[in-house]
Amino acid sequence: MAQRKPGKVVFQGIESGMKVFRWMVLVLVVLFAVSGLAKVQPTHVGILTRFGKLVPVGPGNYIHEPGFVLACPFPIDQLIQIPKGLEQQIEVTNVWAALDDKEFNDDIDPTIEGYCLTAENDVIQVKVVVKYYISDPVEHEFNMIDQKGFLDSMTVAALTESIASWKFDEVQHMNREVTVTVPQVVNGQEKMVTETRKETLDEIVVKNLQDRLDRVGNPETGRSAIRISNVDFVDVHHLRHVKAEFEAKQTAEIAVQVAKDEALKQADRLRTNAQIDATQRIKNANIYRRQVLANTIRDAREFLPRLQEFSDAPEYVWQREYMNTMEEVWTNLGELKFVPANSRVVLQDEQEGEQK
Repeated sequence: MAQRKPGKVVFQGIESGMKVFRWMVLVLVVLFAVSGLAKVQPTHVGILTRFGKLVPVGPGNYIHEPGFVLACPFPIDQLIQIPKGLEQQIEVTNVWAALDDKEFNDDIDPTIEGYCLTAENDVIQVKVVVKYYISDPVEHEFNMIDQKGFLDSMTVAALTESIASWKFDEVQHMNREVTVTVPQVVNGQEKMVTETRKETLDEIVVKNLQDRLDRVGNPETGRSAIRISNVDFVDVHHLRHVKAEFEAKQTAEIAVQVAKDEALKQADRLRTNAQIDATQRIKNANIYRRQVLANTIRDAREFLPRLQEFSDAPEYVWQREYMNTMEEVWTNLGELKFVPANSRVVLQDEQEGEQK
């Protein structure tokens, strides 16, 4: 029986070990490659980086839509998922503190406790909720640092600037009426006309905040990666240090307004009554005028014939009228009583004598 040489046996053992090793390496490579398989969630989009650099999906496109993404394992590749069109929100309380908050001192220190000034120099505090969504995931991920702090500071700037031109009552009601000048075509010619519009405070703050974000956004597009959808005002109040004084002022202003409204109502009532009385007096005067005019016309119609008759025979008319008058006097005279000469008499009304 032939025996194997020792060298050949060793060589065959090494060769068998290398085969096993190669298979193990192949399996490890496959496992390593498969372990980089990731999934982008349905509500997100993905950005793939390789050694910190963006991996394009296509020409000029770096956004992976929801689904599986084949990538090398970390730390070679990294899949960053960003909410797609999902509205997010943050609460901004940098210029707000609760009325019962005992954390701050009794003095107003703007470096510690923030606030806003109104157009009437009222000191107020506001708490808002900023709602937004990410429109440019690449810009947001690679060029924006500390998103919350950035939005906080931008929101505070937009709030203080916008509220500075509003009165406190307007801030409380969240709207006001403004007069604006706009171009309008009249008879084929463009003219500037004034009109009254209503604007809301939340819309003003949204526009102000978005303009600020866009100014510091992507210089090529002139837009920010964050789009503001709304700013909700949660609370508006005066500082606790001066709240009582402002409430007293507001109460006094309300009392003045109530008294003014009541005075205007009373003036309207008096004006209405005066107009009614004047109308009635004018009506009565017109009636009296018509009556006097009618009587005058009637008397004139009776007098004119007599005047003509007198003009034709004055002596005859005079004698006739004299006789008619004396006849009427004697007819209505009643009983005649003669008073002796050098006597005095007192005449009194019969009704007055009966009463005595």
